[in-house]
Amino acid sequence: HPDDRKRVMNLVSNSANKGIPLEYETRIILKNKEFIYYVKADVIKNKEGKPARLVGTIQDITERKKTEEELAQYKFIIEQSTQEVAFADLEGNLMFVNDAWAKNHGYSKEEMVGKHLSISHDKTEVKVIEEFNKILMKKGKNSGEIIHKRKDGSVYNTLMNNFVLNVAGKPKYLVGMAVDITERKKVEENNKRLSDIIEKTFEPIALIDFGKTNILNYVNPAWEKMFGYSAKEVIGKKVGLLLEALELDPQLRIKFRLAIKTGKIFSAEMHWKHKDGKLINVEVVSVPIHDDEGNIINWFNTVRDITERKNAEEAIGKSERRYRRLFETAKDSILILNAHNGKIQDANPFIQESLGYSLKELIGKEIWQISPFRNIVANKKKFLKLKKEKYVHYENLPLETKKGEVKHVEFVSNVYGVNGEQVVQCNIRDITERYNIAQKLLESEEKHRLLYETSPDAIMTLAPPSWNFTSGNKAIIKMFGVKD
Repeated sequence: HPDDRKRVMNLVSNSANKGIPLEYETRIILKNKEFIYYVKADVIKNKEGKPARLVGTIQDITERKKTEEELAQYKFIIEQSTQEVAFADLEGNLMFVNDAWAKNHGYSKEEMVGKHLSISHDKTEVKVIEEFNKILMKKGKNSGEIIHKRKDGSVYNTLMNNFVLNVAGKPKYLVGMAVDITERKKVEENNKRLSDIIEKTFEPIALIDFGKTNILNYVNPAWEKMFGYSAKEVIGKKVGLLLEALELDPQLRIKFRLAIKTGKIFSAEMHWKHKDGKLINVEVVSVPIHDDEGNIINWFNTVRDITERKNAEEAIGKSERRYRRLFETAKDSILILNAHNGKIQDANPFIQESLGYSLKELIGKEIWQISPFRNIVANKKKFLKLKKEKYVHYENLPLETKKGEVKHVEFVSNVYGVNGEQVVQCNIRDITERYNIAQKLLESEEKHRLLYETSPDAIMTLAPPSWNFTSGNKAIIKMFGVKD
């Protein structure tokens, strides 16, 4: 090449005159086409020790130079890239690594260049790397997840994209590009754990796009089991179960639409229909899922079968209503006391009527503060004894009403639990009428006894069938002279 001629002649002359090896690159024009050659030669001396000729080789490096020039153009970009990049020869010796590759591996670039690429991998990964490179050499490219090792021995996950770089139509270099996916792998592993939990949980779960489509994107096995549909039957279709329930309840529909609009958690009890048509009482909780920009991309829905709970609540409600009717209509006076402090929690209408105290006068008072009960429960100490015995039954106790009227009552108390708390139920039955009759009977019996004892006539009683003498008054004893 005309521009190289002078430089080449000087190099050749210098080599011949001084007897030193010759080595240079030059451009040559052949048939109007430019080539680049690499020349290397040694000086051959004659018998007198003077340079006689040059003997060497000439190598066409045109393609290699083009490759080097192209690489040089990208060198700055490669150096600045946060992606790890490395070049190695076909034997796996590192020829170049960028700053990201060296930094992530914990080495300087100088420490890595010239070393075998195995410096970047743990011994346990040798077989994986060998298999990876076999595919790379066969296909000219390969990608996959490879574990890399740092200088300190720690490891990290990468996604490798490798290819073979050809020079002059022949494989020359192995180029590797690695992306650290350690954090991504952690996220994937975490997602896998969460997925396993969702798949195995007994609670039905569904992902639903409530934005515009109301499409079911996912249901777990528990959901399939509860409603009788397979995932294949419902995924990608509108969630008709929810829509039907909302159509039946306008207030619920308004609440649901507001939650979707505002992105707030929605929860409600409703009826969803099983595949066989059976209605199931469910509690639905919908939680919005956001992307990195804060946009709602899905709704995470848990569905709980509350049929048993609703049945139990209904049964309890019926029982409570039944008890309340008995409580309200009972012709016995009833007090409900807090077992801890003896305060009156409830009183039925009959006790208000019979004692003359209003409900307001009774509620919240300690039982011994209400004068009619002072004879029964004089103080807290006596109340605690009543509580300890669990069951107390008193017959014929006098009870004074608010107006001062004395009534005779039968008092029964029982201790039992209600919603985890101990209460004392006191039943007070008015037996005044029965008491008065008994008193009159006693008076009558006493009257007749006196008549019998004081009568001047002889009176005796005989018992059949032998008609033996059983008793007699003073007159009969005197008549027969019997002392006893």
